[in-house]
Amino acid sequence: LQQLGMLIVCFYATALIFIVGVLGLIARASGFSLWRLLVYLKDEIVLVLGTSTSESALPRLMEKLERLGVAPPVVRLVVPTGYSFNLDGIA
Repeated sequence: LQQLGMLIVCFYATALIFIVGVLGLIARASGFSLWRLLVYLKDEIVLVLGTSTSESALPRLMEKLERLGVAPPVVRLVVPTGYSFNLDGIA
């Protein structure tokens, strides 16, 4: 059981390093702040964490991304597709 706990902590640490390190660098190279994006989407992030599903946050997330200037066809393709692949991972 202790080994499982260590494995879970390592997984979350790896995910955090990826988000902050890799995605942060990509965001900076693309000209926007990952931190500002996370703050902008904080309500949706809290909703996902509280309900353990991203389905409830999808409509608001898509609306906010379009308001930020992401092309509607891109939002309408990428967000639902990402949600579908996430369901496969959960199963």
